[in-house]
Amino acid sequence: MPDQRRTNAIATTVIAVVLLLAGIGVSTAAGRPAEPEGFWIAPLPQSEVTHSVSEPPRPSDPTGAAREQRLMPWLVADLARGGRRMTVHATRNGCDRLSLRATEAADAVTVALTVREFTGGCAAATNDVRLSVTLDHPVADRRVVDASSGRPRAVLDQSKLLRFGSFPSGSGVVREEPIGGGDGTTPVLGWAVRCPIGDRYLLSLDQYAGESAEIPAGRLLRAVTVRGAPAQIFVEDARPGTSGTLWLDWTENGWHRSVRLIGTEGVPFDLDRAVGDATLVVDGLY
Repeated sequence: MPDQRRTNAIATTVIAVVLLLAGIGVSTAAGRPAEPEGFWIAPLPQSEVTHSVSEPPRPSDPTGAAREQRLMPWLVADLARGGRRMTVHATRNGCDRLSLRATEAADAVTVALTVREFTGGCAAATNDVRLSVTLDHPVADRRVVDASSGRPRAVLDQSKLLRFGSFPSGSGVVREEPIGGGDGTTPVLGWAVRCPIGDRYLLSLDQYAGESAEIPAGRLLRAVTVRGAPAQIFVEDARPGTSGTLWLDWTENGWHRSVRLIGTEGVPFDLDRAVGDATLVVDGLY
């Protein structure tokens, strides 16, 4: 009798597991099992998928004749958190119009920036342009290739960047821009954030993947600990009654981070206040 009860229990367990699996794996019309939401992850494309975007029309668009489109190298590409939204940064003159095309494959994302030149009827000033596309899949470990050269390029991952949480009183408009990139041979790749603090100084947060190419100038004021990492505070030309610059440098998670307070020319530089403001900024980073 005990053997019979054991056999019945095993049979009941097997039936329950089969019913559970059947509930998860109900077939769809397409023939693929229908998994609960968030369970199934789409595979990477086996054939190429292309996403395109062009600069929107502007009142100042050139009116001259258009020349043939050509590929051009881009300066820097960055990925938003999540790894799907890619923004390409480039520089063009007023007679150019840019288009961006990103082609996804299983092992690479090829980014083609094309420029169409016009013969006249436009301002010749140089402009910075940002064009963005949303990929079907995060870049992850796929190579990002510049179509103009056929070479892989480094891409800035925004998820690695620290963000401002607090600003000293009197802060102004925040501006952000990439650092490095160029033709793809520049090893330094980073992100800069600038914010004026009243008429006292300009607040700068620079972050580099790897080591910074810019070495703090001036004298070492003190060694401190920042966000659990060893850091150094440097002071440059901070004499009474003159402008100066305060640097707070440290490395965190493989990234070189630097907070600078760049004094306004002709405005007395209050060193103690600058140290306090820099500490406030770093404590508020997230």
